Amino acid sequence: MRIENALSRISRFTMLASLLFAFMGTVTDAQPNLNFKRTAVNWPTIELYFMVGCDGNPAYNMAKQDFRIFENDVEVTNFTLWCPDPMLRCAISVSMVFDASGSMSTARNAGAKQAGNAFVDLMDGIADEATVMWYSSYVTVYQQMTTNKPMLYTAIDALPAGGATAWRDGAYAGILELINDGVNQCRAVILMTDGGDNASSRTFAEIVSLANRHRIRVFTVGLGSGLDVSDLENLALLTGGRYYQTPNASQLAAIYAEIWTIITQGFQECIITYERDCADGGMRTVELQLENFCGGTDVKTKTYLAPRDSTTYSNLYMELGRASGKGNTDITIPLNLITPVNGEMFFPFEYTLQYDSQCVQFKSVVAPPGSLLEGSKIDVVPAANGTLIRVSDGKVLNGNGKLMDLTFTASDPLDTVCCEIEGIDPKFDQGCFTPIIDPGEICISPRVPVVTCLIDGPLELTWQVDTREYAPNPFPVTMRISNDGDKEAQNVQFRIVYDTNDVQLVSPLSDVQAGLTKDLFGGGFNMEAIWQVAATERTDTVSTEICIVASFDNHEDVVCCLQVTIPPTGPKLECGIDIPDIVFDTGNDIYIPMPFPVTATVTNTGGMSTEGVYATLHPVGDLSLVPGEAAIRVLDPVRLSPQEQGTAQWLLEHPLSTVERQYTLQVWVRTNNADSVLCEENVIIPAICDPFDIELTAEGPLVFCEGDSVTLDAGSGYATYRWSSGESTRSIEVWASGVYSVTVS
Repeated sequence: MRIENALSRISRFTMLASLLFAFMGTVTDAQPNLNFKRTAVNWPTIELYFMVGCDGNPAYNMAKQDFRIFENDVEVTNFTLWCPDPMLRCAISVSMVFDASGSMSTARNAGAKQAGNAFVDLMDGIADEATVMWYSSYVTVYQQMTTNKPMLYTAIDALPAGGATAWRDGAYAGILELINDGVNQCRAVILMTDGGDNASSRTFAEIVSLANRHRIRVFTVGLGSGLDVSDLENLALLTGGRYYQTPNASQLAAIYAEIWTIITQGFQECIITYERDCADGGMRTVELQLENFCGGTDVKTKTYLAPRDSTTYSNLYMELGRASGKGNTDITIPLNLITPVNGEMFFPFEYTLQYDSQCVQFKSVVAPPGSLLEGSKIDVVPAANGTLIRVSDGKVLNGNGKLMDLTFTASDPLDTVCCEIEGIDPKFDQGCFTPIIDPGEICISPRVPVVTCLIDGPLELTWQVDTREYAPNPFPVTMRISNDGDKEAQNVQFRIVYDTNDVQLVSPLSDVQAGLTKDLFGGGFNMEAIWQVAATERTDTVSTEICIVASFDNHEDVVCCLQVTIPPTGPKLECGIDIPDIVFDTGNDIYIPMPFPVTATVTNTGGMSTEGVYATLHPVGDLSLVPGEAAIRVLDPVRLSPQEQGTAQWLLEHPLSTVERQYTLQVWVRTNNADSVLCEENVIIPAICDPFDIELTAEGPLVFCEGDSVTLDAGSGYATYRWSSGESTRSIEVWASGVYSVTVS
């Protein structure tokens, strides 16, 4: 079943209150921790299993856009993300595989029954299902998959004790039962044993391969001593389960209850899946990036090998370690075998060691005492793309651990540098293992500068009423840096950062200036940079931050900041004039409006109240104040608070004019505690229309007998004519008596 289609199998049950508390509230100053646990190859599907921690707490609220995936440096864009919902309970299908060997008599048998019954107690009896089986010399499926809790109790209570120990066969059978009959999303095997395997036909690799192909987790529980601890632990690790060990059978019930919690919480891990279509048997390196989540970013890598024949090959995981050191020193990292082997041949093996030769140089390789390959011959052959490492001898190995130590000579970089150490193209001469080597890393730290800073300047400005300006203004802001490290800080540059709404630069005018010397030497040497800064006038108090950033080629930026309080200014006047449009009324031969109002609006844009405010209008030309109007007006209101407006108004008049007149009116505004201001506005007096008369002339008598006529002439020089009789000519001939008129333009 594909992960994205399996969500329908999550039961809508609320979790225990104690579990809910783990996801309530927020954590400040958190950093993500990406635990990239494993990859699973269910060809052509690739699955990435991981957990995310946010300041030590599990997180499941990631979105697809929080991740980027690269496989062999090529980005994978088409992928699905699934994480368990901490508010939902996952319906479970579980194979409970019990040890029924002879050593499981008396108290151990009773403890196993108690644990099994305790687990069934926690099942909901509706969606949850389980099967009960046990193993001794062979495997018995006593109760097939069911949701019936009484049937499960009966099966558990029938657990016998006698025979050998075939726990690997039991684990394999438990996986098969889930493959065939398990219908819920959260499927797991709980394998309990009190001894080492002495009767199985199935191998460790078969169990891991089968479980991973079907996304089944195996939880292993060891009781007492004499266990295959390494196999049990790694079986859980490689399938996504967990390993538990207890000397006391009475503790089994608590372990089973904890396993129930993990399974019902979706195994407490997220899964990313994507499809691959190239089965060329090549090595694949997967880089999983968690970006801008929980206050930071984390990146982890894993590798897998595309299968040539997935039925015959099993992965053998190795990893190169990580180490750090100073330049020009020898740094050693191990090659570790992660997948445990049990009495199996580690055939002659080779891989190419690849690294950045500008970062490190390979020096030597050795299988030290106590390592798995102790005593084996290891050859080193220079190669075009690195160094070929070859283990010439085959050797039977048991368990896992260190294979060899690889020593490199570090370069002497100018800055801390980390370079990846890769083991590429690993292969065995023969055998069914496909080796996979996770890359390691060497970080080299050089001599470093250590730069600190101080900043100096006034903490508060004052407004001077008499001079009407800030003091001090401009004012100096000085940054002093000191290098207490053992290496010079190179190419010193200073940059000032400020709010342009609050302050402006006076000297220098550039935001950037170079250091007095190119480099700041170590051992306590210091340097300074100074800017002269002027405050801008304000209507309210502000605390503005001024920072100076010192940057270097080989040191992170150093920032010092100063908070400067800037008070509001005194009162400040601004004004505008409003004059209506004046038109000529031809019907009444008057201007409208006339007289007309002139309104001055004054605003106090400063930060303090004014004293009394007065406005003076200066008429010009033929404009005059109407009788009784005074040129000087008291503002209404007479005193203006910060951002308050007041007005003054006059009535002016102008005689009729046959030509258009245009005037500029000026109003002076003054008060005792602020500068006077002048505002201007234009007023246009339109020209009146000149009147003219039309004289009609009659060509003939205006009194005549019937049948006679007279010609009426409106005269020349007009653009259009319109007679009351309807004609549009200059003259008309009239045959009937009456009153005739003409309109011309």
